[in-house]
Amino acid sequence: MNNKKIDDHKRQWYAYYSEKRIVHQWFQVKLLENLPVQHILEIGPAYGVPTALLANAGYEVTTLDFMKRDLIGASSHIIADLWKSPPKTYSSHDCILCCEVLEHFPFEKSCDLLSTFYKSNVPYLILSVPYNAPQLNLNLYINQHTIKKNTAFKFRNSLREFKIEPPVDGQLGHQWEIGFKNYPLKKLKNVVKQAGWNIINCDFTSGTRSIFLVLQNKSAI
Repeated sequence: MNNKKIDDHKRQWYAYYSEKRIVHQWFQVKLLENLPVQHILEIGPAYGVPTALLANAGYEVTTLDFMKRDLIGASSHIIADLWKSPPKTYSSHDCILCCEVLEHFPFEKSCDLLSTFYKSNVPYLILSVPYNAPQLNLNLYINQHTIKKNTAFKFRNSLREFKIEPPVDGQLGHQWEIGFKNYPLKKLKNVVKQAGWNIINCDFTSGTRSIFLVLQNKSAI
C-alpha cells in the first residue's frame, strides 16, 4: 500500500469512526451475547472495527461486500452483489449482521433483501438502520465547553421528507431513514415481519441514533 492510499484510509477511518459512533460498533457485538451463534456473516464491514471486535470476542467472522476487503479478524471474505446473490450465499452461517446497510438502497429493495435472508434459513439476523424520530439525548457529563458535543435534539424530522444523500467515496448515500415522514418505525417492523422474521429484541444506540432489531428465523428454529 503506497503512502497516498494509507493517508486516504486513515482519513476515511477517522471520518467514519467518530466518538459518538464507536459505541454503535460495540453494540453490534453486545447483541450477540445471549444468542446461540458462532459463525457470523458481516455485511458491509466498512473499515473493520466490528470485524475486529467480533473476532476478539471469539466469533468466526466472514465479511461480505461488493469490493475486496482485507480486514483484521475476518477469517474469509465474500465479494458479492447483494441483489444478485441467492439465499445459499448466506446459508452456512449462524447469524447475519447487517448494520447501517439497508438505508443505502431504496426501501422496497431492502424489503426484498430481508426475504432473501429469510429464505437462506440462517437462524438469526441483527439489523440496524438510522433512527431519527423525535428524541432527546443528554450526556450526564456536560460543562460549558462540551454542551454542543454531548447533546442531540431530534424533534422535527417526522414532519420532513428525507433528502437522498449523494454518493460518498464510491458508495451510495442514504436513501431513507426511520423517523422521517413516510418512514415510521412501524413500517420497518411490518416489512420485517412480512419477510417471515420474528422480532425478539428492539433496542437503540443514542450516539449515532440507530435502531437495532434482533430477528429470529421462524423456519430455522
